[in-house]
Amino acid sequence: MFKNKLLKCEIDGDDLNILQTYDAPTGTYYLDAFNDQLVACCSGAFKILDFDGKEVQSFKRSGFETPIAVSTKQKRFYHKTDNSEVIGRKLSDGNEVFNFKDDSLSSVSGIALDCQDNVYATGFSSKNLVQISKNRRKHRVLVEKFNKVTKPATVEKRRRRRQRRWWTRPWLSPERRRSFGLYDQLMTKLRREDRQSFLHFLRMPTEMFDEILQRVGPRIAKQNTFYKNPLEP
Repeated sequence: MFKNKLLKCEIDGDDLNILQTYDAPTGTYYLDAFNDQLVACCSGAFKILDFDGKEVQSFKRSGFETPIAVSTKQKRFYHKTDNSEVIGRKLSDGNEVFNFKDDSLSSVSGIALDCQDNVYATGFSSKNLVQISKNRRKHRVLVEKFNKVTKPATVEKRRRRRQRRWWTRPWLSPERRRSFGLYDQLMTKLRREDRQSFLHFLRMPTEMFDEILQRVGPRIAKQNTFYKNPLEP
């Protein structure tokens, strides 16, 4: 969103291309995505929008602007109130299904979720970070006082992504692939050392593969592989 406009963008490598722009609802403060829809905190209401910016649903609200955090698993969104409460509502009808208030958290300023749908909230006045379980039965203060942060305004929870690990056969080392080629090494070694993997790779046993080569091989050998001369202009 930029200057009360919804920007539909496409990421192309390092470039961000703007495809289309739409008018945002009046008084839109915050946006979050839910599948192919947007959840917006607007003046006087929470609104569900499609990706073209058209209103699908609207739920009345009161108070100042509030950050929004959307749970796609539980199909609900979270927001704060002016009374230092963290509220969770169903995306289908806007009914309240989660309510948290504690003396340890005052003037809620930011809300975020982790992959288990635990809620994280920062206190603007209490200057701390609180973790709340998704069933709100447990909570704990993760950071009692921020170091060099006097008024925390928002919080964002980033997921840790595991680095992918790849396994290859020892005889498919980069040196061998450069010297002999991947296909030659793979087919020869699989055929000789691991027939089950050969079957899994080609979806046929070695005997059937040999029979196909006997039938097709002579025809391939007779083909002329020379390119024809180009046509004159």
